[in-house]
This record gives sequence, C-alpha cells and structure tokens, in this order.
Amino acid sequence: MRIGHGPEFIFLSNPKCGSTSIRVLMNKYSDISAENNPQDPTYLMHVNAYELKTYFEHENYKDKTVGPWDSYYKFTTVRNPWKKMVSYYFFSAPDKEFRSVADIRQKIPVLGAKREEPIKYDPSTAFYHGFNPWLKHVMDGHGLPHYEYFCCDHDDPEKCLVDDVFKIEEIDEVLAPALKEHLNIEIKSVPDLNPDMGITDLTSRYFNWKGDYYSLYNEESQNIVAQVYCSDIDNFNYKFGE
Repeated sequence: MRIGHGPEFIFLSNPKCGSTSIRVLMNKYSDISAENNPQDPTYLMHVNAYELKTYFEHENYKDKTVGPWDSYYKFTTVRNPWKKMVSYYFFSAPDKEFRSVADIRQKIPVLGAKREEPIKYDPSTAFYHGFNPWLKHVMDGHGLPHYEYFCCDHDDPEKCLVDDVFKIEEIDEVLAPALKEHLNIEIKSVPDLNPDMGITDLTSRYFNWKGDYYSLYNEESQNIVAQVYCSDIDNFNYKFGE
C-alpha cells in the first residue's frame, strides 16, 4: 500500500495483481510506504479498503498526517483469478508442509520463552506439492482476497470504496491516463517487477516459468477458483483460458 499527501492518493496493494510493480512506481510520490506493521493499519502492505477507511474515519485515530478519506484518489488492481492463483503457487514455492517461501519473513512465538523465531520454511522441498493439491489446501482459509473483500464495503458488498479498479491485463493502457487526470503524475510505463524473497534459486524458478497457466488445472480446482472468486469473474468478465 502507498499513501501520498500531495498529490493525495491511496494505492491499495492487492496481492499477486501487479502490486509490487505499482508500489515501486509510486514510491517517489508516497509519504507512507507500507510494509508490515500490525500496530498501525496505515502501514499494512495488503490492507483492504474497508479496514483502511475505518481507521481513517475512526474518531480515536491519532495520525494527523492523513486527511479525509474522500479527499484521496484511491485505486487498486485485479487479475484473472485463475492466472493469479498459478502466480501465487510459483511465488509461494510450497515446501513439504505447505509453507510458503514468504513465511521466512514471519515469526512465531517460542513456547515457554519470551522470544520469536522465523517460521522454518524448507527450500529443499520447494514445490513438493503439485498445483492442484496445493490449491485445495491454500483455499482452506489461506487464499488471496477476492474483489468484494478487498475493494468493497463489508457492510454493503455492492458498494466499492475505491475510485478505480484496474485490470492488470490492461494496466499499460489505463494507468498512465488515470494518474495524469487525477494526480497530474506522468508515467511512461509500468515496470514489470516480481517480489524478491531472498532465495536466489527459488526466485529464478519463479521468474523463468513461462508455461500455460491454465494447463495446471483439473476440473475440481478450476471450479474452486470459479466459486471463490465469483465476484472478480462477474465484475470484470474474466474467463478460464483467457
């Protein structure tokens, strides 16, 4: 997530929807460059619109550096959910215990001790599980947010809380004119960047995989994605195979 006060904007970082590229693009215009601070929602990398708006408007919120929610130009991105989940699989490089390479940045309490230790991701068993078994596992409470959860009012799911939701498949055509119109920011193009998780051999596998995303699906996993991400599919006319 990125917040700028002059010009006023909020970029909500929807995971696996080109968010790394746009965060880097907006860095030089940002006053708040969120990574992960669970004590302050304005510094959560992937905070959703409802949670952030709640903190902006809460009467006890003490951060005087932010203005009224409605004064900011708010935008985010979405992606074909079938492709998004394949991208998430190669990003995660799940080990034998279904742990993600991203887990190495997280910590867990040590029983009986006043300290925390990093989650022990095992790179030697990366991609132990194939895509379809992994998808069934990760969708059981650990999936990526769908459109309604990330962009909409949780009390009124039909009300979108952001001004623009861009399809990442069209980002080169739509983002530049929108930033010029709303923020008077001129960009030439959106960089094509991937997260660096600090494990070179796994990062290389992620960067270099150029296969057919849809070929990894069986009928069951295809239907799971269709059910979970029905709001993305309905609102943005996504189809399997496109």
